[in-house]
Amino acid sequence: MSYDERWLPIPGWEGWYSVSSLGRVRSEQRKIVRRDNVTIVIQEKPRKVITWSNGRKTVRLRRDGEQFTLRIDWLMDEMFGRK
Repeated sequence: MSYDERWLPIPGWEGWYSVSSLGRVRSEQRKIVRRDNVTIVIQEKPRKVITWSNGRKTVRLRRDGEQFTLRIDWLMDEMFGRK
């Protein structure tokens, strides 16, 4: 059985992170300006999913020096209407 993987931007994180219909999370390619005014390109790459002992899966997202932890099941429910 094969599935078509669809990617959608995470609400509030558009241009930074996306989640797929298979439960994967990736950071998006984007340009940033460093403190020394040099523009660099951040490449798209998968984010590490953390599986807790109770089976819950989470992902850590970072922006502007802050870290946030989101549950993968919540993202799947919100983004793809999975119940």
